[in-house]
Amino acid sequence: MCNQKIASICCHHLMIILGLVSIASGQNAWINEIHYDNVSTDTNEGVEVIIENVSDYNLSDFLITIYNGSGGASLSTHALNTFSEGSSSSGFTLFYKMISGIQNGAPDGLALSYNATLIAGQFLSYEGVFAATDGVANGITSIDMGVAESGTSTASTQSLQLTGSGTQYSDFTWVADLPQTWGSENDAGDQSLPVELSSWTATSAKGQVVLRWTTESEIENQGFIISRSRNSADSSQELASFATHAALLGHGSTTERNKYSYTDQDVAVGQTYIYQLSDMDYRGKLTKHAEISITVKATEQDLKPQILTLYPAYPNPFNPETTISFTLRAETLRIEDPVQGGAISLQVFDVNGGLVETLQAGIIEPGTYSIKWAAGKLSSGIYFVRLSSGSNVRIQRVTLLR
Repeated sequence: MCNQKIASICCHHLMIILGLVSIASGQNAWINEIHYDNVSTDTNEGVEVIIENVSDYNLSDFLITIYNGSGGASLSTHALNTFSEGSSSSGFTLFYKMISGIQNGAPDGLALSYNATLIAGQFLSYEGVFAATDGVANGITSIDMGVAESGTSTASTQSLQLTGSGTQYSDFTWVADLPQTWGSENDAGDQSLPVELSSWTATSAKGQVVLRWTTESEIENQGFIISRSRNSADSSQELASFATHAALLGHGSTTERNKYSYTDQDVAVGQTYIYQLSDMDYRGKLTKHAEISITVKATEQDLKPQILTLYPAYPNPFNPETTISFTLRAETLRIEDPVQGGAISLQVFDVNGGLVETLQAGIIEPGTYSIKWAAGKLSSGIYFVRLSSGSNVRIQRVTLLR
């Protein structure tokens, strides 16, 4: 997910005397975008939520409650398992849903909860404040977002979005009347993750493992830490750190692409290892990235990428071009020739399923590739990138903004 910067909401359980309302702690999730009012009949009303490590939870346990500011009663509830999944990056995932009738007057609001308990700071309102009289926010006074939409000037394609840079909800500020970005990063300035990782691979040959990764941007990045275990049941042990290996030092804050590598020579041929990459910011916050596994191969064996992945396009949204990167491993390819190349297809489709452009087609060798897509004179909108190799298919949504 290009440019969505978030981190854990550090809070504690509170008990509000009035109504004895509890507030959930620990869930790194918040409301990220909303549209509720526009010129003429309200359309494209919706809500977007962002969650860290969503695989740790059941989506049905997260709930958006729409509130009527006149009287404080709830108007409707919407579990996140009914939302559409948007882009993801480094463990953070966006979810969005079009919800008609969000506005019932002024003020109104909405709340995000987990397991029927309000997430701290996530009872938000617009055009004023009010106290909820039922539901997860019962007895709590809303927090005014500080911005609003207008029935005389806001377009049906605009929304309220968060802007800023930081690692928690309080680091951001709401901004009004920006182009809607449902399921993608906001347009409201830089919301990048501290480290936006576009590739993370392991290869093996000559009895060693070579780890490589690429960042598209970094914010206050001290450096990287690599951990290793022999199987998922074992505890992961630190293998190398920026504190002791200069090659793992980060680039601080940058929007430039940077490539890193580390070679693990203390391995045994035939043994499978699991590696995890983490980065640490200036405040000492550790962000963990995906785990990858690899079996160590002997000298005469070729290096083969161990994953089949379509990486997040960067930038996204984009104008006029974006870069699409992918990795193919030998086992996923339909063998076509003696050098063990495989047939792949990388295509772009519009929202109606029509083919827009074929970016790559034919036989290629296993490896990692990056292809630029220039959208030319295409109109603004949502497009889908489809990577296929045999029965393996990966699809990604990208947004073109003119």
